[in-house]
Amino acid sequence: MKLLNYNLLLLVALLLQLGCSGITMLAPGEASSLYRDSFLASVNSAKNLYSRGHTDDALKQLTAIKEQGLLPTERSLRRNLIGVIHFSAGEYEKAIFNFDMALATSRLDDSLTGQIQLNLASSYYKLDLVDKAYSTLLLSDVKALRQQEAKQYYLLKYKLSGQLGREMEQLISLANYLSDLVDLDQIKQDPYFDTLTREFFKMDHREKSDFLEELIDPPSVVIGYLGYLEMEQLYYKGEKERAKDLLEWLMGKFPSHEKLRLLLQGFELKTKSISRMDPLAIGVVLPLSGKRSSFGKRSLDGIDSAFRRRFTLNQDETDPLKPASSKGKYQLHIRDSEGSAVAGAFRVKELIEKHAVSVVIGGLFSGEAEREYLEAKKFGAFFISLSQIYLPKEQKDYLLLEVPGSLESQINKLFSPELLERWGKRGAIIYPRSSRGRSYKDLFWNKSKLHEVEVNGVISYDKSQTDFRDPIKNILGLKFRRERKEEFDIFKEIHTLESRRSARRIQTLSPQIDFDWIFVPAFPNEAIQLLPSFSYYDAYGLNIVGGPSWLSNSLSRESSRLGPLFFIGNDSADQHQQNFAAFFTNIYKRKPRLIEMRSFDSFNIADFFLKNISSEEVVAREFLDRQIRAQQSLHGITGSWILDDNLWIKEMALMRLSRGRISKYTFPPPKLEQTEVSSGELQNQPTIDNNNPAVDMTEGTSGVTETM
Repeated sequence: MKLLNYNLLLLVALLLQLGCSGITMLAPGEASSLYRDSFLASVNSAKNLYSRGHTDDALKQLTAIKEQGLLPTERSLRRNLIGVIHFSAGEYEKAIFNFDMALATSRLDDSLTGQIQLNLASSYYKLDLVDKAYSTLLLSDVKALRQQEAKQYYLLKYKLSGQLGREMEQLISLANYLSDLVDLDQIKQDPYFDTLTREFFKMDHREKSDFLEELIDPPSVVIGYLGYLEMEQLYYKGEKERAKDLLEWLMGKFPSHEKLRLLLQGFELKTKSISRMDPLAIGVVLPLSGKRSSFGKRSLDGIDSAFRRRFTLNQDETDPLKPASSKGKYQLHIRDSEGSAVAGAFRVKELIEKHAVSVVIGGLFSGEAEREYLEAKKFGAFFISLSQIYLPKEQKDYLLLEVPGSLESQINKLFSPELLERWGKRGAIIYPRSSRGRSYKDLFWNKSKLHEVEVNGVISYDKSQTDFRDPIKNILGLKFRRERKEEFDIFKEIHTLESRRSARRIQTLSPQIDFDWIFVPAFPNEAIQLLPSFSYYDAYGLNIVGGPSWLSNSLSRESSRLGPLFFIGNDSADQHQQNFAAFFTNIYKRKPRLIEMRSFDSFNIADFFLKNISSEEVVAREFLDRQIRAQQSLHGITGSWILDDNLWIKEMALMRLSRGRISKYTFPPPKLEQTEVSSGELQNQPTIDNNNPAVDMTEGTSGVTETM
């Protein structure tokens, strides 16, 4: 039944398309010898009737075309269309009769012949004549079919091969069915890829090699990604030579596919690393000198508090970071990044080579985080970043955990089924012209395609400017008046009649809002200047969503004039956070903010993965690697993470900011009064007002086809 529904939907789509665009010929120069204009006009008229639901009228019109005097290919086309209509009505015997008649005179048009044979095979399949359907399908030249028809061919062959017990042929057909997919995210989301992966890993080593290297030619991106997954499994089972051979083959076959190439290069770096690690050695790289040293020292206090709580060190210890002599205490190796990405990366390299540290905690600022992480990645060290890292998704893996919540975590929440169901599937984005903004934009665009979200605005702004009216006019359809000239003239006349009114009118046209919500990943200082432009151009009541940095004192103070806003962040109402705040205040005689809290979390995350590794001696990094991959989730005081698609994704919340008050927003809004935080109380919350764009630390089947 599912296959039939697929057939009917695809059939209607093809009829609609062909009804508008005409007929595709065998070759441009041979059109006059295959189909005449008068015949095509009659056929297109019938197809238009069918596309509007007038099936009987369409059939009558096709039947009324007399075969006498028609060219051979015209007879075939007419019969094929009649067969398609009978097929869609479930009259498979009548469809088969017409398809057989069509084949008698179609030999001059290879594409038409292939389609008729595909349609005939589909009809036999509907009558459960599996052997007949299979033998008929093999007669269809798949190379003569268009892409969508070829997909139908391979999907039908996959179904028939399965029923006939031809397992290898079934998998080859499925791989060919998926071969048009080139985006890795789309491949991972396709349910048929799950089936392909599951059956592929049931094969033995020789069958897998044959499948990857010989049976699928040319190899598609799907095969490349399947090979990558096999390479990973070989490596972690200890079959490193086989993994290396497969890596070389993959890099030779897919040199130009950027995302796959990044995956392979990242894995190559890991396999080249022969470093070993001390499971009790943890590296810390923070800016402890220079203009950002105050942030680094506060972060160090957060790590210190976690260390104390973990081992209950003697408070009289002169150096609280010096571990006690008892066995099992971590050695913290602390280095100064000097606020420089280059220096920070060098310190990471030094810690791994000299002290064999197992984990590196660092990246307090995003500019340093990227370089430090990439250095740690070369050695296969686990990097816990205290800020977000603006790298392509393909350059990240499970050996990176971003404590604030990665961009991928934020976009996951933004495109959650709950939000799309309640707000709608028409989105827009305004992003800064920077590597950070482009990272948001790329993730936003990819996710929108996966979730079938209609993107009705992608606008960038220059973050060095202070007047953001131009991008707002653009997103609201006010910038190019010529396209709305008629509407403009009408409104201009109306406003002229209202000229005696005292209110000053900013613009004549009303805003054109064709999105349900808009994402604005701007820092607080940018948002304060950008957001008022919406109301300036009479765009009120919009669902505007920001990033975690909108948990900011400065933005909270301005929220009364900005109206209700939303942002992706963390729910701060947590007993563990309150307990931590009390513990920290007791030691340092001041209340912690977000830097300290994230740093506290970073040490506990490291401890979570290291505590079960034997500390008798220096061990291979593969022990920690396996330990991390074995976990599916972890929890901290700043949130929870799950390992999804080889990345640590933080579970984020949708927050609401209105008149200086912040609350967790749910769908539908809860009837009970929510716990809120006033702007005055924000001073006592673990947040940091960040107006420095360089810092991101706030928060916080087969179907019948007609021809051509």
